[in-house]
Amino acid sequence: MPTGAICGGASACPTRAWREFDRWDDLERRYFEVFERLRGEDLLRSALLRRAGRTVHRWPQ
Repeated sequence: MPTGAICGGASACPTRAWREFDRWDDLERRYFEVFERLRGEDLLRSALLRRAGRTVHRWPQ
């Protein structure tokens, strides 16, 4: 069973996941890659990364 997924849009998960991950480290690394790319292109409205119900990253604060 996958550990988590990276999704786009507020209601996209889990049916429209971009990619599923088996390892947390892989998911977190890819999340920050996508986050930095989209933020750098001024395409990001907000971002949220949660693990076991705890917020790991939220943008904007």
